[in-house]
Parts: sequence; C-alpha cells; structure tokens
Amino acid sequence: MLDKYVFEAHIILLVYDVTNSSSFDILEEWLSKIKNFIEAYDEIPLIAVIGNKCDMEHQRTVKRDRSHRFAAENGFPYHDMSARTGESVSLCLAGLAAQVLGVRLTRTDQDFHKPIIIAEIGDTVDVNSIHKVVKRFPTKKQFPIAFHPHFPSKSTVCVLQ
Repeated sequence: MLDKYVFEAHIILLVYDVTNSSSFDILEEWLSKIKNFIEAYDEIPLIAVIGNKCDMEHQRTVKRDRSHRFAAENGFPYHDMSARTGESVSLCLAGLAAQVLGVRLTRTDQDFHKPIIIAEIGDTVDVNSIHKVVKRFPTKKQFPIAFHPHFPSKSTVCVLQ
C-alpha cells in the first residue's frame, strides 16, 4: 500500500513524535521501504523529517541533535512543529513546497506564516490609561496616541454551537 502513497509524490514527510523515541527509531525502517519504491522514479521526491509535538518540549525524549543528525546524514530538511497548536505547520509546508518549486521565500512570505498572538484585556485593566506609540515617519518624533477601544456591553446571552 505504501507504493500507492509515494507514487508520483513531490514531497514525503517522515513525521515522528518528539515525546516517543520508538516513533523516531522506526524512521530508518520507513526510509528504507520508501527508498525501495522511489529508486525507479525519474524524479526523486523531496523527503523531510518532521518532529511533531514541539509544544510538549518538557516531555521530549528524542534529543534535537539526534534528529538533526539523522536528517543531515540523509540530506533531508528538518522541521519541528505542533499539529495540536498549529505552530510552524504552515511555515514548514510552505517552505517545503517552495523548495520543490524552486521558489525562494522572502522574509515577508515567512512572516505571513508566523502566528499572531492576541491577548485579551481583562476587567482589571484601566483601558483609558493604555497608550500606544505610533511611529509615523522614521526620522520624525514619536507621538503618543491614546488607545480607547470600544468594547461591547456585557451580555447574558449564551450561544452554544
């Protein structure tokens, strides 16, 4: 069945769980099976090593140097990501797709795939005292501007989806 998955593939991802060393140990076996199928292909697909669950760094059992060494020895790119939080998923996939297509991602392209962190302002914060400094022109003086967001009034309605 593996031959059906790798047939005419442009990218093959070897994904392992950074908190489970047995999932990393079996990559060698997967790689040898994949190489058996793709050696007859005209175009060899890009193979990348992906460490999943990077959001659980405190439970990591596969050391970074071990996974980086495996990828480097085989000439594969290496990426860490988290499927649960989505951290680095789109940046990794966009980077691999760009590599296959021969396109170089600009800094703006890479920044587009980085997450935007949103923080909510709680009831204990005095919203009227918050100021943001806006830099209008690089060579001019900075002007403090008062930040007065419009929050909707509290509602007693609960919506379940």
